[in-house]
Formats: sequence, structure tokens, C-alpha cells
Amino acid sequence: MTDELQRKSADYKKLEDQHFININMMKEAETLARAEADSRKKAEALARTEEENRKKAEVELAELREKVRKLESECIASIEKAIEDGKVQGRVEGEKSGYEGAMEEARTQFRMVYNTGFRKGWKSALTKTEQPETSELFLRSNTPIPYPEEGIQDSDNEVPEAGGEEEADDEDEEDGEVEEGTGTGRTQEAPQSVPAGTTADVPGPSSGK
Repeated sequence: MTDELQRKSADYKKLEDQHFININMMKEAETLARAEADSRKKAEALARTEEENRKKAEVELAELREKVRKLESECIASIEKAIEDGKVQGRVEGEKSGYEGAMEEARTQFRMVYNTGFRKGWKSALTKTEQPETSELFLRSNTPIPYPEEGIQDSDNEVPEAGGEEEADDEDEEDGEVEEGTGTGRTQEAPQSVPAGTTADVPGPSSGK
């Protein structure tokens, strides 16, 4: 009888131990299931974030393409206007200095206008890329203009730079004074060689020599 009770007690102990083992396994399975569920939620959230970022990038890319298209249109319009301005300036100068000189002056004016338009586009691009206003890239001397020999037209909103450009401006002013003096002398000489009644029809002093 005692042996039977001991066996039953031992069997009960084994069943109880197995029950605890099963409970622990169930807890571990539940913990693992929760961890997998959390991982799945995180993966889904990450996928949604990536999808949103992709859509946002597509929108930004479309906006950039539109900006590039507008800049191209503005550039083409600026070039066409520069060509027209060059033609007009060439016609005006052509009446004074002849065809060859007018064409050379027109080319110079066109290149200066083109350089000026390029300068404006360069500053606009720097502003759109959020470059600081104190950046040396904004300096006229650091603008990679297509025709550096012709320079850039003076503008009221351009701040003169110290150094070489001020000296160049002084030289330009001196050259302008010399040209004005020469022009005055030629104007005084014109009446001596041409009758007063035909002065308006004379192309210029160079043709009378």
C-alpha cells in the first residue's frame, strides 16, 4: 500500500512538473509571438515611411524638373532678347562707324548682355541652393561667365567689389573722357569741310576724309 502511494505521488509530481514545463513553454511562445508581432508592425511602419518618402521624392523631382524647364525657357528668352538687343545696338552703331565696326560692337554688346543674363541666373541658382549671402560665390569675379573678356553690364543692384574692378572702372571712366574729347573735336571739324545745308546727310567725319 505504501509503495502504491509512493508511485502515485511520484507520478503526480511528474505530471505537476510537466504542467509547469508546459506553462513555461506557452509563456515563451506567447512572448515570441508578441515579439514577432512587434517586428511585423515595425516592418510595416518602415515600409509605409519608405513609401511616403518615395512619393515625396517623386513630387520634389517633378518640381525640380518644372523649375529646370522654366529656367531653360527663361534662358532661351534671355538669349533671344540679347540677340534682338544686339541687332538693334548693331544697327545704331552701324550708322556711325560702318558695317564692320557695328558688327563687332554688336557682338560685344551681345556677349555683355549674355554675360549679364548668365550672372543673374548664377545668383538665382546660388540663392535657390540656399548659399549664404556672404559666400564668395556671389562675387562678380567668381562668376564663370561665358565671355570673360567682354565683362558684365553695370547694374544698380550690383555692389562694386574692392580691388581690380574699381581700378578697371577708373580706367573705363578715363577712356570715356578721352572718347568724349575726341568726339567733340570731330564735331567742331565737321562744319569746316561740309556745307551747313548738307551736314545732316553726312554719315560721319571719317567718310569726309
